[in-house]
Amino acid sequence: MSRDRSLDDFAGSGVDVDEDEDETDDVATAEPDAPGTGDDSDTDDAVETDAVAPATPTYRFDPDGAACDGCDEAVQKRWHDDGQFVCADCKEW
Repeated sequence: MSRDRSLDDFAGSGVDVDEDEDETDDVATAEPDAPGTGDDSDTDDAVETDAVAPATPTYRFDPDGAACDGCDEAVQKRWHDDGQFVCADCKEW
């Protein structure tokens, strides 16, 4: 049998069970733990975390064009350089 299969083999309305597979899904038949048993990860203990710096953009795309902060030419693509958004010609690579 070829290993290449069509995507149509995987698209179906029902669950496709392999004929050679006789195992049952233990997760689907398992009963949930009673409240208060097991390891509860949700605790009331406060966890200190380091402050995360917000993401800073390094590139901007303006389909209508925007002025380069370096040369004032209208360009679609601008890169962050020393606190400004500049065109490829003004950017120090």
